[in-house]
Amino acid sequence: MEVMTAFAICMVLLLILLLVGVPLPYCFAGALTFMVATCGIPIKSLFVWGYSQMISTSLMAVPMFIIAGNLIAESSIAEKLVDLARIFVGKVKGALGCICVVVCGIMGAISGSAFTGIAALGSIMIPELQKEGYSRGFATSLVTCSSILGTLIPPSIPIIVLGWTTGISILGCFMAT
Repeated sequence: MEVMTAFAICMVLLLILLLVGVPLPYCFAGALTFMVATCGIPIKSLFVWGYSQMISTSLMAVPMFIIAGNLIAESSIAEKLVDLARIFVGKVKGALGCICVVVCGIMGAISGSAFTGIAALGSIMIPELQKEGYSRGFATSLVTCSSILGTLIPPSIPIIVLGWTTGISILGCFMAT
């Protein structure tokens, strides 16, 4: 069977298995088994390739970012960062919104993830923003949109994964942002 035809059938099989409700690892295992059986790819080479991809030094940074994010979310670091940003921003109109953006940027630079900013600052900043007169919807959207800075400020998990999957230099990806 031609490789492109087998690939198309494999994708259809994968979608059918997903729609039926088969757990995700079994869907990929079924599609992979179909590709190995129809294209004559030696299964041993797939294991060797998978192992060589998983021992990448670039991927070692991802669990470290996750650990840093959990430390920030579970400790009082977020409150201390809010106090620090309050000193720098001062008493200007809309200062609390600016503090939220600044602290989300700092947390994104530390943890490399947008979700850390939401988890750690959402419970702190949303009630404070509501006390200052902001609506709950605006306060929530401000924290959520500010947390996206975590993916834009290097080092970030998405940039590392992008560089790893595409083969681009991680340093080159950081310099491009």
